Amino acid sequence: MATHERLNPATLFDSRSLSYSQVMKSSGKVFVQVAGQAALDRDMKLVGEGDFQVQTRVCFENLGHALEAAGASPADVNCIRIYVVDSKPAYIPVLKAALEHFFGDSLPPGTLVGVEALSMHGMLLEVEASAVI
Repeated sequence: MATHERLNPATLFDSRSLSYSQVMKSSGKVFVQVAGQAALDRDMKLVGEGDFQVQTRVCFENLGHALEAAGASPADVNCIRIYVVDSKPAYIPVLKAALEHFFGDSLPPGTLVGVEALSMHGMLLEVEASAVI
């Protein structure tokens, strides 16, 4: 059984209000790496073109499916990376709500990276994750 200890050291700011933990200490037997998940359906068609909120929802739904396929859950995620095209302050509340909905109290450490473009025209974000189970 994996264990995950989420840490927010007193020497760093408390990042939980921003929907992530500063550090995660994980132990387990299996490492799971999930490729970047975008707002693509099973036919590789973009869902929600131009709509950041819809694409965010679909990205996290796809992340959930990928984790489930590996026998993992959101609570097993020990690091997340979110790539956002032309990152805007208005995107932060959408991401914060999605992270809190997906992870609940199991907020992993994470990094938000602003990028110029992603692999497909119209993609606004991509989410990748690592997990230990």
